[in-house]
Amino acid sequence: MGCGAWRVSRLAFGNSRPGLVPGKRRHFRLNFGSTSRPDVGHLPRWRCLVKRTPARRKPRTARAKKLATNCCSSDAVPLGPVSVMLDSNVITQLNVLEDPLTLKRGLKSLRGCGVTSIAINVWWGVVENNAPGVYEWDTYRTPFRLIKDFGFEIKAILCFHGNGKISLPSWVLEEGIANPNVFFTDKTGEVYRDCLSLGVDCVPALRGRTGVGVYADFMASFLNEFSNIMGSCITEVVVGLGPDGELKYPSHPKDARWRCPGIGEFQSYDCYMQSTLKACAERSGHWDWGVQGGPLDAGDYTSEPEESSFFNAEGGWKSPYGKFFLQWYASQLLRHGHLVLDSAVRLFSHHHVTVGAKIPMIHWWQNQPSHPPELTAGIYHTTDRDGYVPILSMLSEMGVSIHVSGGELSNASQPENFDSNPEATLAHLRACAAAFRVPFTIQNLTVMDEKASWDRIRKLMFEEDSCGSISLPQISSLMINYLCDEALHPTFWDEFRSFLLEVNGKCSTDWDESDGEGSFNRCPSSLSLSEDFCREPFCVT
Repeated sequence: MGCGAWRVSRLAFGNSRPGLVPGKRRHFRLNFGSTSRPDVGHLPRWRCLVKRTPARRKPRTARAKKLATNCCSSDAVPLGPVSVMLDSNVITQLNVLEDPLTLKRGLKSLRGCGVTSIAINVWWGVVENNAPGVYEWDTYRTPFRLIKDFGFEIKAILCFHGNGKISLPSWVLEEGIANPNVFFTDKTGEVYRDCLSLGVDCVPALRGRTGVGVYADFMASFLNEFSNIMGSCITEVVVGLGPDGELKYPSHPKDARWRCPGIGEFQSYDCYMQSTLKACAERSGHWDWGVQGGPLDAGDYTSEPEESSFFNAEGGWKSPYGKFFLQWYASQLLRHGHLVLDSAVRLFSHHHVTVGAKIPMIHWWQNQPSHPPELTAGIYHTTDRDGYVPILSMLSEMGVSIHVSGGELSNASQPENFDSNPEATLAHLRACAAAFRVPFTIQNLTVMDEKASWDRIRKLMFEEDSCGSISLPQISSLMINYLCDEALHPTFWDEFRSFLLEVNGKCSTDWDESDGEGSFNRCPSSLSLSEDFCREPFCVT
């Protein structure tokens, strides 16, 4: 494949009903379900592949029947487009389900509030941890069964990355000791071990298997294990594409190397990426462009744009070499997304399951012409070029939905010296998705413990908005990620329930609080949350 070239296959597009996923510890995720603008009039018409399943399914056991009867009683809130994410570590690195009783209590409370679906992380590093090709699904069967018995739909988040508590499979880490080039590498030789390099996508560097082959085998095993509920209970599979599951390079690692609002660093220095760069440089007629591995004057992780001669207003990003490198860098990321998602669509589309992908919302240094944090993350987006159009075009052609975190962020909440504009960034992403008719799911990035956060989500859900001349459709799918101890205080729990009432179209806020212990409307004080998920993210005060 030539440098900068990418290919997409036209597949029928499917859409699924949004849902909610409860968290096991007191941590939940809430889920609502080129420089020129694309010509909407010439976009293809899609046919729906997804069967909408009734919210109240016929229980298969006496116990499930009792649960469904309680959850669907007249006192419960009508179902709506809200999902909640379970704690990322509901299943530990040792493949152990932590505290199933707490999980049951949380699911019971969420179901009564009107949440329709639960999202759960499915970790590659847990299931295929011990040996290549050996998949251990036993522990995941329990939460999937519980979620199904409570009448939720399931959104499965396939995680091919690590998060500090869950690592990549042990055999992959062992392979990385012998050959560090299977991981992303920066210009100083520092290795990022929470994600495989894009360079091994088509190289059999993992004990005879390619990166894409490893991902495809894992997805095939997941499909085989849960085929009996695929399409009926499991309605969406979100496929991890990089750090934090997002389609990006690890240019802003969450360790001591980087802090916001640093521009980050390019991650193109492992031998596989370097060989691809050299081949593309020779093909372009400038062999010397592939020698140095990347721009030498691009600053470091914590630099600001004007401190780098490559990223400043008239810097090297505008030069012929700069344009070549940035196009190559972005094209490798786009190619990776296409290869992995193509495998997922081929597997899941025949089972009436929507495939989703997470796209990063990088919102600092937005007034800089070069948009350096986006460039180092692999999105070739500047004042002269729209880097999101190729991504959304690919997702549209493949019939893949988009997930974006940070819906609750406002410009007022950002430090002035960050030059941050999350509202405009999100509006631009929504405009691209609307133009290409890609279903859009919003997630929250921070703890939803303030009324302002809910108000911001309300605005996205209920108010008309536009970006330039493009009228933005209302957000129809919301995934809530962080309901921590503070958010579960009765005051904030009331805010959460009130919000769900609005979303579900119920005008009255008359809740039945009289049924004591059995009330699903009460704040689930027994839910547990890890401290790790309550901390503030990097770019928010």
